[in-house]
Amino acid sequence: RRTRQEATVSRNRLPSAPDGHDRDVYWWIIKKVAQDLGSDGCTGVPEFHQECCLEHDVHWRTGLTVLGQPITDRQANRRFRQCIQSRSRFGRFSPMAWWCWLGVLPWTAIRHWRRQGT
Repeated sequence: RRTRQEATVSRNRLPSAPDGHDRDVYWWIIKKVAQDLGSDGCTGVPEFHQECCLEHDVHWRTGLTVLGQPITDRQANRRFRQCIQSRSRFGRFSPMAWWCWLGVLPWTAIRHWRRQGT
């Protein structure tokens, strides 16, 4: 397994994404970093939106985007929901997006409690 810094791709090697021009490069990097981290994708659920799950794993495990920018658990969860919504024909009303988002919330709470030492 790689450390947080090793898993982060240098900003100089990546075109702007996900809102940028080369999404194929962005998702290739997400897949590579997720693989290096030992991600299993969408844990315990169908892999309808594999890339979104991999991106969420990278954000969650490293606390960074692949651009090297810090990202909180809350931001990672929101990005996860938005990623699925962007791929659904239902858009922001996608039941799958909201279901998956609700599925990661308990893990965020558990992680927060552990950090607080309770």
